[in-house]
Formats: sequence, C-alpha cells, structure tokens
Amino acid sequence: MTVASLIGARVKRKEDPRLVRGQATYVGDVQLPGMLYAQFVRTPYAHALLKNIQTRKTGSEEGSSLFTWAAYKDALNFKPLLKNLPNRTYLAEDEVRMVGEPVALVLAPTLAQAYDQAGAVEVEYEPLPVVVDPEAALQPEAPKVYAHLTSNLARVLERGNRAAVLATIEACPVVLEERIYNQRVAALSLETRGIVADYNHGTGQLTIWLSNQAPHIARSIFADILKLPEHRVRVIAPEVGGGFGAKLAVYPEELIVAATAVKLGKPIKWIEGRTENLAATYHGRCQIDYVRIGATDEGVIKALDLRLIADIGAYANEDGLLIPTLTTLMASGCYAIPAISTRIEYVYTNTTPTTAYRGAGRPEAAYLVERIVDALAAQLNLDPVEVRLRNFIKPEAFPYKSPTKATYDSGEYAKALQKALEIADYPALRVEQARRRARVRTEGLPPKLMGIGVASYVERGAMGYENAVVRVNPDGSVSVFTGVSPHGQGSETTMAQIVAETLGISVDQVVVSHGDTKDTPYGQGTYGSRSAAVGGSATKITALAVREKMVKLAADFLEAAESDIVVENNQFFVKGVPQKVLTFAAIAQAAYQPHKLPPGMEVGLESSRFFNAPNLAFPFGSHVCVVEIDTETGDLSFLKYVSVDDCGVVINPSIVDGQVHGGVAQGISQALYEELVYDETGQILSGSLMDYTFPNAQQLPHLELGRTFTPSPHNPLGAKGVGESGATGAPPVVVNAVLDALRPYGITNLDMPLRPEKIWRALACYSDASS
Repeated sequence: MTVASLIGARVKRKEDPRLVRGQATYVGDVQLPGMLYAQFVRTPYAHALLKNIQTRKTGSEEGSSLFTWAAYKDALNFKPLLKNLPNRTYLAEDEVRMVGEPVALVLAPTLAQAYDQAGAVEVEYEPLPVVVDPEAALQPEAPKVYAHLTSNLARVLERGNRAAVLATIEACPVVLEERIYNQRVAALSLETRGIVADYNHGTGQLTIWLSNQAPHIARSIFADILKLPEHRVRVIAPEVGGGFGAKLAVYPEELIVAATAVKLGKPIKWIEGRTENLAATYHGRCQIDYVRIGATDEGVIKALDLRLIADIGAYANEDGLLIPTLTTLMASGCYAIPAISTRIEYVYTNTTPTTAYRGAGRPEAAYLVERIVDALAAQLNLDPVEVRLRNFIKPEAFPYKSPTKATYDSGEYAKALQKALEIADYPALRVEQARRRARVRTEGLPPKLMGIGVASYVERGAMGYENAVVRVNPDGSVSVFTGVSPHGQGSETTMAQIVAETLGISVDQVVVSHGDTKDTPYGQGTYGSRSAAVGGSATKITALAVREKMVKLAADFLEAAESDIVVENNQFFVKGVPQKVLTFAAIAQAAYQPHKLPPGMEVGLESSRFFNAPNLAFPFGSHVCVVEIDTETGDLSFLKYVSVDDCGVVINPSIVDGQVHGGVAQGISQALYEELVYDETGQILSGSLMDYTFPNAQQLPHLELGRTFTPSPHNPLGAKGVGESGATGAPPVVVNAVLDALRPYGITNLDMPLRPEKIWRALACYSDASS
C-alpha cells in the first residue's frame, strides 16, 4: 500500500479486536479495593413538596449510609449556571419536579446492600399539580412548574423581521402551514451512565472513571464544583458504550458521587440501571414546530416563518437551550429561501430535561423543512423532486449566507439528489406506483399501498478547537494523543491513517491514545460531527510539524536540499536518486542522539498543535425511501432505501459507511418506533425496554449507499463530518414515503412515530368516511 492511498482507504478498525473479544474496559469493569456502591433514591412523583426522609431497618444496613442535599450544599461551589433561570440542586432539597429526580444517596459495601437500603428509605411527599404537555403548559391556567414564576415560559428567542416575513407570505399565491411534531426520545446507549470516583487524601488527587463524551470539559466542571485545582482532578473516559449527545453533560448524580468520594476518602461506584436511564438521563428532541411558508405557483418558496415550542423539561440546561437555536439556524435547509423569521418558546414541564441527541437540532430542522416542501409539492401537484431542484442553493452561491445567519461552506445539493434518484431508479418507481394507483381506482382500497419518499438535508458540524500531540519514538513507532474522545466513531483508525499518510509509514506503527486527561491534551471531546474535521485536522498539522523536522534531518544526513526529500513507504530518499535513502526508524533513532543532530536542533521528535476551526462545515445529502403499507394492519415494509451523503473528503470509507448505517437506523427508529410517553400525572408509560420500542436488524432495510465529494475549505483535510447525517436524513424521508402512500386517501399529516396502529387508524377513518 502506498502512502497516497491511506486517505480514502478501507483500513480495518484498529480498535475492533479488543471490543469484539471482550477485552475492553468500561466503567462497570473498574474494581478498586474498599469500594462502596451507590444507589440513588428517586421520587415517584412528577411534582411534590419534599417533607421528610428517613430509613427503616432491614437487617442489611451494616456499613451503609444515607446522604441528602444538606450534606453537600455548603461544601460545593453551587452556583447558578444559567442567567435568570432557576438552578437545580444536585439532590432535591424542598421540591421535586420530575419523576426520577434523585432525593438522596445511599452507600453500602455491596451492590445488593445498596439496592436494599435504597428501597428502605421512606420519603414523605405532598403532591402538587402536574403539567407534561408543553402547549398546555403555556396556557394561563396551567399548573406552574416553579411557583415563584409568572408562567412556564422560561425564555423567548426571536430572529428575523417576523412582520415583514408574514407579509411576504400572505402576498404569495400559495400559502401553507403545518404543525410538525418531533417527539421525545431517549438516547438509549448500550452502556448507561456510570462513574467510579476515588480520592486520595494523601496526595489530594481525585481520579474519576466516567462514561462521558468530553472528559477534559468534565474535568473542568468537577474541579470547579468540588473546589479542586484542575491538576488534582483526573478524568478517564475508558471505552464508552454509546453517547449520542446524552453523555456530554456532567449530571447531578455524577457530581454527588465525586463529592462523596472526596468527603469520605473512599472509592465509590455508581452504574445507572435501565429504568433510571429512561427516567433521568436527559432526553432528546421534543419540539413542536408551527411552519408557515409562502410560495409561487411554480413552487418557489419566498418566505418561511417558524414558531418553535421547545419542551425543556423541569430544569433548563445549556444544551437544552442551545439545541432549538440550531434548529432555527438550519431552518432554510438546502434551499435559497429569501426571508425567514423564527421564534423559540422554551417551556417548562414536569418531565425530564432535554439535551443533545444525535444531530442535535439539525434533524429537527431537516424534518420540518422537508415535510413542508413535500406538502408544497402535493398542493401544486408537482413532483417533490422538481420542487427541490427549483429551490436548491446553487453551487455558485457558496459560501452562502442564509437569512438565519448560517454561512454554508460548500455544496452541490442537486448532484447528491440526482445520484440518489439514479441509484433508486426513481422514474421506474413512479411508473410502478402509477400503475398500482390506476388499478386502485377500479378496485377500491387495495391490500398494499406503495409510497416513495424523497428528502434532502444539510447539517452543520466541525465546530470549536482541538489539540493533538504526535510523538515519534526512538524505534520508529508513533504515539498520538488527542483531545477527542471516541465512543464508536473509529477515531483511533482515522487518526492513525492521517498520521501514517503524513509521515509515510504504516498505520500499524501508530497508536492513538484518548480519553485520559492525565495523558492527553486538553480538547473539547466528541460530538457534533467534529472528530475527523477538527480533531483530525489538529492531528494533521501536528504530524506535518514532525514530518518537517524529519525532512530537515534527512536532508542533513543525505546532503540534499529539503525540497528534494521524498517521504514514502517508511523511507526518506533524494528525488531522482533512490539509492540515497534512510529508513524512518533510522531517522527516529538519530533524533534522540544529540551528537548526530545539526547545530541548534532540539533532541526528539514531538509536536503539539491546536486547530481552531475558522468556520463550520456543512455536510449534506439526499435519501430516497420506498415503503409498502398493509392496509389491513398498518404494517410497513421497506422496498428500497438509498442514502447519498457528502461529508467532504473521506478518510476511511468503511467507517463512513458504518456511521451512515447507524445514523439511518436511529432515524428510522424515531420515524417508526421510539417515543417517551408521559401520562397526565407525569408518569413515564414507556419507562422500560418492555414498553420503549426500537427496531432490531431484521426490521431495518438494506441500505444502498452513494457518495458525492465536496471538500470543506475550512480545514486542512477538507472533511465535513458524517456522524449525524444518517439521523438527519432518515426521519423526513421515511415519513414522506408513508404520507406519499396515504395522501390519495386524504391523509396529509401524521406525527412520528408512525407505528402500525397509527397508520391503521388513519386508514380506518378514510374507510369510514368513504363508506
């Protein structure tokens, strides 16, 4: 394999052997001498005053202890996190506002004892009125989540000239409005939250093993809240069994466990149970979007107005407030819409707080835009492909600044859509659908309905900065240290490919380390499709600095100009004189021998560089989905699914394929299966995996993948990111396919998830109306 082939090569993932052999270490695998086990006492009430906490004897309380908020509030640096919004204590103090909120911590020598003792804690509550629906919560007579506030409206954020936009819409010959619901879902990572905290009173060192996506940021938070200097806090994110955005935060439970370890000087372990996970780990999505557009008779969109109701649950958090702004930022989608206004209404409810979930605001934007574009096509009796082509941002318009102030870096949206249509054989699909529908006109409601969905998306990623260290060891092996913290993204492999390509060596010579704040440079972690584009770019420029020094050494040893040195296949040789050659290992060894170095050159081969992305990157693509619906049962089956994605320069096609597969699976799961449902008392009706539904592999379609390549100009790799693309394109294309099948029967809008019962009921209403 030549050096040039490493970027774009299907290199096998370096991390997989330890994972598939069961040799990886997760937080749950960490065992320390004298470790205590933690369990949280959680409220079963969605809203209540907390009156009293006491423990009854069970016979298993030896060595156990109970802690309430009173034990911590003076010891911690507890302060308001969000300006002018109520703060949340890490254990409930006087009032609980959601089912699953922790009210006390129990410690015991064994896990079984901890479970027993948590069950023996008796808490006296005084129930209060509950509100779980965000639209109901906005009504003047709604119960207040916070009694001291005038309403449940936490904050309003408006962008654009709404009066002017609405006037433009009303002046258009075609006006459409839809209420579009993005339901509440769980991240549902295979590994739930977990922490082991160990404090050494002798050294003042706190070591934390944490299932988290951003260990350096977590270290800063722990240090701040626990009043410790950062160099006395070490956070290790070992293998992390999925995060999807929900593990970006440092949660109240994790802060309490760490604070208790410092207080007692003993190691403490807490692993979240699945029912706890569904109740207390922050949820995703949960938006209600009122979308209104004005268009010409030819289907050209002139203006869009969006009223977004964001359910932020019982407690506001930074990510919960950020995510809706990403939806409004991307409200233009792939389209050159001249005028856009947006209004976000953040609403408190007696439910679990919301946070980032794969795509974080961008899937919500793609969903509302693609749904309204399909509705426009149907209104005008136009092919939905044609409406998209008429509204796409043209390639020559980039960099394109949308009315929402998003500056898109590069894109060829029509090219991606046309490739998806070609793979799917779209014209033949429409012919087959027309043939079926013609037969229906004589036979009535048929046993099977065929629907064809199209969706185009654009999302934003690759934000912030990253740091990398690249060290060539004396034997020619290479150690890479990165601030990103992968948990399934394959970054150990892609980083190794970047370094190996830059230094002209094999990927087998490169070992990438991450996740331990003691050894790795400060970085912002893994989220937002940023690992390759930002972390990889930091690694690239760092490796280039090392390469530059090695070229200087080779030029000195070979008595040649630096510009004449060729680097490839583990060798440095003079251009045109291949017999004048030094191996990579020979130069590495010489770099650690001071007497062999040119005057003024430092010993060693190591560099550290930051890369701060100058602007965002915008991955994009188009999906085509074909479904068949059984009209007697509402069951849905996939006939075809095509995904064409553009993530800029592809480092490892196999890893990109895997990311697309996973994202599409989660997007289909939201479209058809998943939903966290509360009853009117705030109880979670889908609070276990007996009730919270998601598909298995057999229920997912075969994916036909394609790719276009539009490099980003904002980083040295030209990468855009791909981790969230599948989850952005899948929900709208699946729902569009279902509605395409149902629209001839007067069914024009259904909310996700489109389970068989919901489809069956919609068809039953048609049958009743037509009989």
